[in-house]
Amino acid sequence: MENLVSIREASSQSTLSYQHIATLARHQRIKARKSGNVWLVDLESLREYEEDMQELGSKKHSPKQ
Repeated sequence: MENLVSIREASSQSTLSYQHIATLARHQRIKARKSGNVWLVDLESLREYEEDMQELGSKKHSPKQ
């Protein structure tokens, strides 16, 4: 992880909300680490997640089979 930013900064550079990014970080869906009380998010990982979700479209809401 090289490009670490706070969740607040990540949300300003993303279409996702602060809360959504925080949830993704806590559930390890994106690369992030906690430093004290602050989550630091890897922007590249967040962008990859957003691209993956955009490619999936409505399929991201379908149950896995």
